[in-house]
Amino acid sequence: MQDNKLHLQDLEKINRYNFRALCDALSRPGSTQNLKKAFHSYSIACASVLLYAEVSYINLTNEDFWALHSICNAKQENLEHADYIFTNNLDSNILSNAKRGSFKDPEFSATIIFCFDDNCMQNEYRLEGAGIDGSIIQKYPLQEELMQIFLHNNQHFPIGNEIYFLNTQNGEIKALSRTTKMEVI
Repeated sequence: MQDNKLHLQDLEKINRYNFRALCDALSRPGSTQNLKKAFHSYSIACASVLLYAEVSYINLTNEDFWALHSICNAKQENLEHADYIFTNNLDSNILSNAKRGSFKDPEFSATIIFCFDDNCMQNEYRLEGAGIDGSIIQKYPLQEELMQIFLHNNQHFPIGNEIYFLNTQNGEIKALSRTTKMEVI
């Protein structure tokens, strides 16, 4: 019993650390934060922070969320209705079908967590917007076509989506908020 209690205390400590990293990444697009692993996985560590009984998700990654699902009891949902979308393959279908909220209820939008590895091609973008001092140049594993869809989805603030980019090999995480403006370099 003592071992389980210690393990849950460790998970709580990891979740607090990772929560701050996720908040920092989203509030400062272009910055890179680092997650700590939970259950031997950066993807599950991210999900452990975001998922709880009142939200829904879809897992389109290769990770097994079973243990985490048992702990947090979040509802599994389809792509069009999920609050959180975990994916190894960010494509136009996901960006086009993720819920974007409404002017009355912008919080009913999906957050996308793109889990990628070091082999994923990255493109340079100039970023501007909230949390960025002037403009910065940063690389993201996002094709230009998908960047255009992201910008289109976010053109009528507060409607839109956020995307986290999680490197599953080293735990580095970056984000793009719905207020971020981008252009290809």
